[in-house]
Amino acid sequence: MLSKTRLLITLAVCMLAWVNLHPGFLVGLVLLLIYLGSDLAMAAVLAPGVDRETVVRRVKWLSRVLVIVLLVSLVNPYGLELYSYVGRYFQGSKVLAFTDEYQSPTFHGDIQSVCFEVLLAFVLAGLASSQKRLYLSQIVSIIAFGALALMSVRNIPVFVVVALPIIAELFATAKPDTDDSLSTSRTAQWWQAMTNWWQKLDEEFGKTESNAKMHLLPIVAVIVLWLAATNDGNLFGSTLLSSNFDPQSFPTKTLNYIRDHHLAYTKGFNYDNWGGYVRYKLGIPVFIDDRADFYGEKFYLDYGTVSLVSPGWSSVLNHYNINWILFPKTSQLSSRLQEEHEWSIACQDPAAYLFERKPAPR
Repeated sequence: MLSKTRLLITLAVCMLAWVNLHPGFLVGLVLLLIYLGSDLAMAAVLAPGVDRETVVRRVKWLSRVLVIVLLVSLVNPYGLELYSYVGRYFQGSKVLAFTDEYQSPTFHGDIQSVCFEVLLAFVLAGLASSQKRLYLSQIVSIIAFGALALMSVRNIPVFVVVALPIIAELFATAKPDTDDSLSTSRTAQWWQAMTNWWQKLDEEFGKTESNAKMHLLPIVAVIVLWLAATNDGNLFGSTLLSSNFDPQSFPTKTLNYIRDHHLAYTKGFNYDNWGGYVRYKLGIPVFIDDRADFYGEKFYLDYGTVSLVSPGWSSVLNHYNINWILFPKTSQLSSRLQEEHEWSIACQDPAAYLFERKPAPR
């Protein structure tokens, strides 16, 4: 266990790096507020005694941590303005309405949604089977970040980070009911067998870990992987690492067509999540990429109008003098363009259609 001083220093250093790398630093502040608010509520409810004094000491320490972490978060190129920027971005911005990752999960078989459902099931199973009582702060964290995950797909990974330690804690103390009336039931017997198997597996892992005192093999593995990574994934003529993009999800043949037919010299319209990929592969300017907030709300709304085939979408394409369009095959825009006489499919691959504007009749 880290001492309080070391933990405070660790949190401050982490926040210093976090605030300068990603706007998700707000998650750390929200967690601190949840723990502090929960302890304040407990201090107000508990009667005077040892338990209340412990909670009060924790409230004082968390208050100091929150103040220091807030001050550290101001050590960034924009200072307090960073908070204003993040607030403006999330406060009713229409950009979010056109961004897939800010939409609610659909629960129609998508891998992220399925994993989210599994985690929720584990939370419920852990609460039903564990003899441990969760702290108020843990309960509030599960509810708060679960609600955020239901609001936006982007928040599901954050829920995973918050929920997994709590789930592990619940299952670590899970035991079958010892009531005599249930001890002979099949459910109790199955649960007892599963508990015994899990404990035996844990003991075997512990013994294996205690015997792993030689570090030569991990060092050799790291060196070999580093050599392969610096040599395009190849080592001694064999491919050890492959970092290619999935051809089912990213354009391939269509990009070759753009390059070979010199379409890069004309203005194109691309799917935002492919912008960085197209720039990386072809080295050409793109219409947009997935850094939506860099382009301004009006420009991104124009992109959303076209991608969703909203009223006026054709006028937006004319306004920007678009001559070719690269979009996923399953998109609304691709379906609509196939019906338009002004556009034709110049090339296609498993992921994308490349549409080219037909020459105007003489």
